[in-house]
Amino acid sequence: MLKKGQVYKAIYDLGGGGNYRNFMIFSPSMDASSRSIQQGRLAFEWGGCPCLVAVILNGDIELNTTIGFSRLVKIERPHTAEDYREIDRILEIYGFLKYNKEFNRLEGYEEHVKKKS
Repeated sequence: MLKKGQVYKAIYDLGGGGNYRNFMIFSPSMDASSRSIQQGRLAFEWGGCPCLVAVILNGDIELNTTIGFSRLVKIERPHTAEDYREIDRILEIYGFLKYNKEFNRLEGYEEHVKKKS
C-alpha cells in the first residue's frame, strides 16, 4: 500500500540502457494499493501514479507530476545515504516542504496549497 505523503523509492529494470539511473524517489498524492499497481489500474485511471513530488530517472525534480511503473522491480522506503540526499534536494528546491524521518512523510504541502488558493 502506498500512502499519500509517504516517501518511497521505486527501483526499475532499465536493461542497462541510457544515461538514467534505475530509481526514483517519490511521494504519492493519493493512497494506492499494491493490487492496483500490479493490475495496472493506476496507469489506466490516472496515467501512472500521481505524485506530490518526484525525483525522476534523469535526476530532475518535479512537483505535481505522475510517474509510471512500467519495468518496476520493487518499491521500498528510502534507506541509503543517497536516498536521503535526494530527499534533501527536494527540500532545498521546495522550501515549504519538511521531511519527517520518523514517519517517512513529507509535510507542508497541504498548507502551501491552501496559501496559494
